[in-house]
Amino acid sequence: MDGQVQTSYGRKNWSSVIAFNLDHPANKALTLDVLNNTPGRDLHRLFWLADCDIGEMPSAWNHLVGHSDPKESATIAHFTSGTPDMQGYEDCKYAEEWRAARDDWARGSLSFGS
Repeated sequence: MDGQVQTSYGRKNWSSVIAFNLDHPANKALTLDVLNNTPGRDLHRLFWLADCDIGEMPSAWNHLVGHSDPKESATIAHFTSGTPDMQGYEDCKYAEEWRAARDDWARGSLSFGS
């Protein structure tokens, strides 16, 4: 994004949308010390969880604009390559919705759903 060097690591983009079961025993590993002293890439790859501890969300809930199936509708659009306020992404899919949400936020009237 925006010319930044990209690093490949396991489970990349999985952390862009998360629903935590705070009562799951595996999440007890996330102490304040761990959170404050673990590199972001390791937190983003959910290093403390085994694959069997991670459930699945419908892909529409983490639609990667420009990367996910363009025929699929997004419930949540993740602008992983660039946001619509960046040069070259002004007209990407879901740009109008992004601008509307930005404008609602700027007016202090951001709401979710209808």
